[in-house]
Amino acid sequence: MKIFEGSPLIVFHDMDKTPLGTKLTELPQHIAVVPWFYPGQESERAVVKKITGITIAKVNSPFVFITGSQVTFGLEDIELATRVLSENNAIEELHLVLVRALGSSGCKFVDLTFAKSNYSPHITHKVDGDKPYGAYKFDSLTVGRKNKDKSTEILTVIEL
Repeated sequence: MKIFEGSPLIVFHDMDKTPLGTKLTELPQHIAVVPWFYPGQESERAVVKKITGITIAKVNSPFVFITGSQVTFGLEDIELATRVLSENNAIEELHLVLVRALGSSGCKFVDLTFAKSNYSPHITHKVDGDKPYGAYKFDSLTVGRKNKDKSTEILTVIEL
């Protein structure tokens, strides 16, 4: 089996609460928690089960995050975004635990440039959408899969 065989997955907090099974042409308003990765030798089902177990163990109840300053992100520093701040760096901690666990189990990340110590939780602005402002509840984590038709399908929603 090739390392990058199959479909890449992403883990994010979906602010739009997209229903399970939905196929999207672009990601909803979200906070990426784990960047795109391939399951490697593990089955997609095993990876989703691992993400669910780690998330429930690490975050046993919903928490509040607030939006911070407007910033630019990305390789060319032109992507408009809003910083996200969580008590005790809960989002950053969840990111680190999941990235480490998935990496050690053989998952292969597409790009870790903005991960680990370079991770800064943010909400990317939609071209035609409202800019997020205020306090929000981090009460779920979503796993999506990029399909061959370039749509992203919601595979599971982990309620906290």
